[in-house]
Amino acid sequence: MADTQHKDYHDETYDAIVCFETYGGADKTVSKQELNEYPLQCLYKLFSTGIVQGETLIDLTVTSTTSQILVAADYFKNVIMLESSDANVIETESWLRNEPGALDQTHVAKFVCELKGQSEGWQKQEEKARQAIKQVVKWDITKENPLDDVVLPKADCLISCWYLELVSKDPEMYVKLQKKSLPCSS
Repeated sequence: MADTQHKDYHDETYDAIVCFETYGGADKTVSKQELNEYPLQCLYKLFSTGIVQGETLIDLTVTSTTSQILVAADYFKNVIMLESSDANVIETESWLRNEPGALDQTHVAKFVCELKGQSEGWQKQEEKARQAIKQVVKWDITKENPLDDVVLPKADCLISCWYLELVSKDPEMYVKLQKKSLPCSS
C-alpha cells in the first residue's frame, strides 16, 4: 500500500459559524461544558494567581471563539489572535466590530463573570476583550513561514487551544511549531 499524505485545510468549505455553534454554542451539553467551561476555569485560576503575567498574549486557537480572551483580557493589555482560516478571521473581526449577526458569545462572557464572582457586567467583559485584541492574523501551518510577512511583537504568554495539540504528532513537533513563528519573551 502506498503511503500518501492527505491534507484538508478546508478553507473553502469550512464554516466558522457552524464550528462555533457545534463546539461552543450557548446550548449547554455536557461535551460543550467540558470543551468550554473547564478550560476557562483553568485559565482563570492560572491567571488569577499572578504566576503568568505580562503585557502581550498571543492566542492560537482552532475556532473563531474569543472565550479564552474574555478571561485573558483582565490580565493582558495586548492580545494578538492567530486564526487558521479566512473564515475565522472574518468572524473574529465581525465580533470585534460588534456587527449585527456576529457570533454571539454572551453565554461565555456571562460564565467568565460568574468565575469572577460577578452576576452582571458581561457587556463590560466583552468590551474589555474587544479592546485588548490588537490584531487578528491569518496563521497558515502549511507554509514555511506561517505568518507570511507579519512580524509579531515578543509575547509574555501563548495560549494554544485545540490547534497545535491536534496537528502535532509529538511534543517535539509541538515545540517546533511554536518556535517557528511565535516570538516569546524569555
